[in-house]
Amino acid sequence: MSRNYIEYDLSKIKNYKGGYIVDKDPLNETQKSRFNQVIKQDIIFEPAISLDQSKNIKCKECESVELDFKFLEIFNARVCYKCKKALPDKYSLLTKTECKEDYLLTNSELHDKEILPHMRKSNPRKPEWSTMMLFLRYQVEEFAWKKWGGPEKLDKEWQRRLEEKKLRKDKRLQKKIQELKKHTRTTQYIEKIRRKQTKHIHNFSLPIIDSSTGLTIKKCSCGFETEEILI
Repeated sequence: MSRNYIEYDLSKIKNYKGGYIVDKDPLNETQKSRFNQVIKQDIIFEPAISLDQSKNIKCKECESVELDFKFLEIFNARVCYKCKKALPDKYSLLTKTECKEDYLLTNSELHDKEILPHMRKSNPRKPEWSTMMLFLRYQVEEFAWKKWGGPEKLDKEWQRRLEEKKLRKDKRLQKKIQELKKHTRTTQYIEKIRRKQTKHIHNFSLPIIDSSTGLTIKKCSCGFETEEILI
C-alpha cells in the first residue's frame, strides 16, 4: 500500500524550536556585519556600585552614580540619565549630516574615532540603509571651535560659503537665461527668414473706380495696388 510523503533536505533543516525549515540565511554578509556592529554597541558592561563612594564613577554634572554607561563606553562622557535629558545643548546626539552642514566638518574628520567618537544606530525609517553615525554635541562643538577659531569665526565661514553658494546659483541661472535668449533669437531669426522665403499671393479688394481719372483701382492687403483701364 503506497503512501504520500514529503522528502526534506536534512542539510538545510535548522532547529528553531518552532518547526521552521529555512533554506538560507535571510541576511546577507553586509547586513550581518551591520547587525552585529549595532548589537555589540548595545551590550555595555555596567560595573557594580561600590559601598566605598570614592571608588564609584560619578556624573560630571551632579556626581550621581547612576551613569549612562553607554555614553561612558562610547564617548567617554561621565553623565547620568537625568543630566543627559536636562542638558540637551550639551549631551544631545547629532547626525553626520548635521555635523557637516552646521559645523562644516569633513568626512575624514567624522570617520576618525580618535578625533570624534561616534555611536552607530540603525536608521528607524529605513532599516535596510547603512547605520547612522551619531556624535555627542559638546564634543563636536569643542572640535569645531578649535578648528575654526570659535563660534563667531565658524558663523563667518558658514555665511561666506552660503554667499558663494548663492553666487554660483545666480551664475547658473544667468547662464540658463542667456542660453534661453540665444535660443529665442535664433528661433525668431529662422522664422523671419522662413516668412521671407514664402511666396506672397496678392489678395485684391473689390475694384474702385476713380471718377476723376476713370481708372479702376485694386488694393492688396500688403499695400500693393494696381490701376486698370476698362475698355
